[in-house]
Amino acid sequence: MPKPKTDKPPAKPRNKWTQWFVQMMTVQTKGCGLEIIHEYELYKNPMKIDVVVVKKPANVVLKNTAMKFFRNHNIIEFKGPVDSLTIQGYDRVMSYFYAYLSQESLSFAEVAITFISVRKPLKLLDTLQKERNYKIICAKDAGIYYITAEGIPVTQLIVSKEAQAADLTWIRALRDDLSLKEGLEMIKKFGSEEDVVQSLLLANKTLLEELANMEVKDPKIRKLFEKMTGKSFVEVRMEGRQEGLQEGMQKGIQEVFTLLEKGYSLTEAKKKLQLV
Repeated sequence: MPKPKTDKPPAKPRNKWTQWFVQMMTVQTKGCGLEIIHEYELYKNPMKIDVVVVKKPANVVLKNTAMKFFRNHNIIEFKGPVDSLTIQGYDRVMSYFYAYLSQESLSFAEVAITFISVRKPLKLLDTLQKERNYKIICAKDAGIYYITAEGIPVTQLIVSKEAQAADLTWIRALRDDLSLKEGLEMIKKFGSEEDVVQSLLLANKTLLEELANMEVKDPKIRKLFEKMTGKSFVEVRMEGRQEGLQEGMQKGIQEVFTLLEKGYSLTEAKKKLQLV
């Protein structure tokens, strides 16, 4: 009788030589107080790199201040406002580097690492300098640091709160505490990119509420406001007289955000709420 088909591939047989080696190690070190672990599980979950950027073609020149450091392949680790870049996180990304190098059959010099952190990771930098004798070099552009030592990958650290270069507006905005002025600057700059603005507002929910409570004359921002809420400033103020501007706007904004957080696109959310 034929065996039933299964989608699972056959289990890879254990390496008999490794098994023999472990057994011999156990015998040779008996009574020495050692723990010998066979097939130690290093990662319970699949290894995932935050972002990988590959230059195609390889000789393309990137002029952006954050990207001119890039090599042909680039591993990027981003730490948001509530995350800290620790020595454990740093070492984990180093392991990603070597795994990626091996998997893609690349030379050491073809891959660079970029860490992006909202705050400067002082404890990490102190550990790298004092315990590992790494050098931390300030780039000519504020907020960018190079981590160097013999035998480690080329690595840069970008601290978003310190970044000053004109083309790093987007880096400085990688926070959840943008002021109204900073938010307006980002909306003006990227207002035509719906996904960018949607992500910006999801990360900084107070911006939309503050927009609703101010007299905005810039037509580009007014248009974007109306696109996000489905209502004009005049309509909002009329509703405000009836039920309270703040209460009415907060309710509408919350409905939009709830749908966006569930994975709806801005267009789908507006249709769902019958705003189009």
